[in-house]
Amino acid sequence: MLQKQLAEHDELLKRENLTMAKHNKEGAGDNAVTEEIKLKLEELQESTEVKTREANENLEKYCSLIVKYHKLEEANEMLKTQVSLLSTQLKERARDAVSTPLLNSEKSSTEKSKHSVKDRRSDDDTTKLSSKRQRCEDSRKENGEPRSPAPETSLKKKRKCDISQNLQGRDNTDCELDGLPEIVQKGFADIPSVKVSPYILRRTTLH
Repeated sequence: MLQKQLAEHDELLKRENLTMAKHNKEGAGDNAVTEEIKLKLEELQESTEVKTREANENLEKYCSLIVKYHKLEEANEMLKTQVSLLSTQLKERARDAVSTPLLNSEKSSTEKSKHSVKDRRSDDDTTKLSSKRQRCEDSRKENGEPRSPAPETSLKKKRKCDISQNLQGRDNTDCELDGLPEIVQKGFADIPSVKVSPYILRRTTLH
């Protein structure tokens, strides 16, 4: 009986040892799995950090590109407006360059026409004056009035007469011969000057 009980106890111990060995093996396997998982997690964290850095860099580049694009759009709009303004200015200058010679020609033609009109008017005025003078002369001839002197001789003139050049003790004097015809005035000027007697009064010395 005791041998049987000892044999049973031995079998039980063997079974327990086997189960303990199995549990130990399973624990060691679990530890290995956890180590592998830890390593994988670390690798994933490193890769995610790298990817996040790259993503941030790419985002900054994208934002800078967007800003540059907007600036280029604004510059393009400004250039378009400047080009349109320059084109309009060039068109206006071309129109002015074409219109100025036409205006100058028109001005010259108008000035010529004005001068011609003024010349015609002056000619008409002179003809009217001459016709009026002629009519006055004709009317005076018909009425028996003497002919009026020319406009130049009708005005009062002062002439210097050297009548008493050789007179003793007298200087040269200016005499006015107004209201006489030109021929008569020349005749008075041509009278020779001689020594005047104190008892004789010459006609030329009287005023």
